[in-house]
Amino acid sequence: MIDDKKLSPFVPGRAVAIEFINLDYRVALWIDGQEVIASTPEQYSPQIAKLQRFIDQATREYGSGGADVKPTSVHVGAHNLHCRLHHLAVERDVYYRSRGSLRRAIRMQAGV
Repeated sequence: MIDDKKLSPFVPGRAVAIEFINLDYRVALWIDGQEVIASTPEQYSPQIAKLQRFIDQATREYGSGGADVKPTSVHVGAHNLHCRLHHLAVERDVYYRSRGSLRRAIRMQAGV
């Protein structure tokens, strides 16, 4: 859990803009243009040793060509909530999937 914050209830019939952002090892929740909660580096940061093991294993199994990446799935769910979703957008920056970017990110984080 990142934070436990109580907000005013949403007004029935009024549209609410909700954004969930996961960028550069920081997650944040925005409601109507205001950041409500966000992670800190202590809560959510790269696990360099684990990432390095993943790269080493992928290099052994697939060579320098890299491993096949499975498509990411997105789920939206609710419990005891009646609502309508309009103008839903899922955006992903493909830069982070470019070949070798994970290896470069680990080196930068480690100061190499």
